[in-house]
Amino acid sequence: MVLLMGDWTLFMDRQKVTLNLSNINNTGLFNCGFVHENVIFRGEGYWNDVAKRIYFAASEDVSPPPASSALNFTFEGYLVEDVPSNEPGADKLWTLVGTYHVSGVGDLHLPFALERAGWTDFPRRQYFGWYANKIEHVQ
Repeated sequence: MVLLMGDWTLFMDRQKVTLNLSNINNTGLFNCGFVHENVIFRGEGYWNDVAKRIYFAASEDVSPPPASSALNFTFEGYLVEDVPSNEPGADKLWTLVGTYHVSGVGDLHLPFALERAGWTDFPRRQYFGWYANKIEHVQ
């Protein structure tokens, strides 16, 4: 079952964003992107069709020039299969679930990276849960 491309609804801790997955190739590599706290994040990922496992990372520069700092999100997860429907033409719900972590690169160290990502009350926490849904309209 090839990973469904397009817009997914991504739920992160206290956050809901649109995750775009696109351009998957025959080896499972794809592009990804989302907007978080008004910053555009872009990256790449890998879909393992046999294991139903997804891995993707996205980053974007979040500091004004000339500083060179980046905020990175790294996601890992799995496809959770929906209960099959016996109704012909019933839509299919796709669900991915897993963990992600936030990191800073360059001048952006972890406590500031987490604050920049909107988690001011989790200064010691580095891993978070996520899930994403997409409805496939079956005709």
